[in-house]
Amino acid sequence: MFINKNVFFFFFIRQIASLTHKPIIQNIEFPSCRNCVHLITRDDITFVSTLNKCAKFGEKNIITDEICYDFVDTCRKDELKCGKEGRYFEAEKNVGFKIFRHRIVRQAHWIYVWFLLIVTLGVQFIK
Repeated sequence: MFINKNVFFFFFIRQIASLTHKPIIQNIEFPSCRNCVHLITRDDITFVSTLNKCAKFGEKNIITDEICYDFVDTCRKDELKCGKEGRYFEAEKNVGFKIFRHRIVRQAHWIYVWFLLIVTLGVQFIK
């Protein structure tokens, strides 16, 4: 069986290229806001949403004393604040517990519905 030299050369170069090609993940060396103590999560959205806020940056209303915190994505895009490298990042020691608590709070309404359903059925069963 005759094999064309060009076809063999093409497959040979392709194999070498696949061995030397390594995936490049951008920003892998920077810390994640998900693991920071300054992250303020909202109960109605996912834990890693860009709609979460940063407790390090914000603005205080001088009349009501209410603090309006900045969104995490704007803090990371602004080099004067945390920036891409996470200048003010402080590691959260209990990230797993923080995520667990967030999930429980997000599902609290379903727990309440199931509780009411069980109580209602229990009362029906007792009568």
